[in-house]
Amino acid sequence: MLNSLLQNKSMDVSPAIIQRMLYIFSALLVLTSCSTRLDPAFITEHSSMPIFTNSTAVLSALLDQPPPGYYRVKSGQTLYSIALENGKNYRDIAAWNNLTNPN
Repeated sequence: MLNSLLQNKSMDVSPAIIQRMLYIFSALLVLTSCSTRLDPAFITEHSSMPIFTNSTAVLSALLDQPPPGYYRVKSGQTLYSIALENGKNYRDIAAWNNLTNPN
C-alpha cells in the first residue's frame, strides 16, 4: 500500500511526509496501547484483625482451634484413639493423611 502511494504521480505527497505520518501513527498506536487502566485499587480492611504484642499470644491463638475439617493431635494420642473419638475408621484417617504405615 505504501509503495502504491509512493509510485502514484497524481498525488502531490512527498515520501518524507508519508514517512512522518507513519511515525506519528506508530507513536500514537504505542501510546494508546500503554495507557493506564482506570479500575479502582483493591483495598483490604485489616482493622478487625487482632493485634498481638508478643509471640506467646500469637502461639496460643494459633493453637486454640484448628480450622474446620482439621484435627490437632494432642500428645499421647494414637491414630486408633483419634478414630474412636471421632467415629471414624483408623484406616480412613491413615488414607486421608497419606500414611502408608499407620503404626
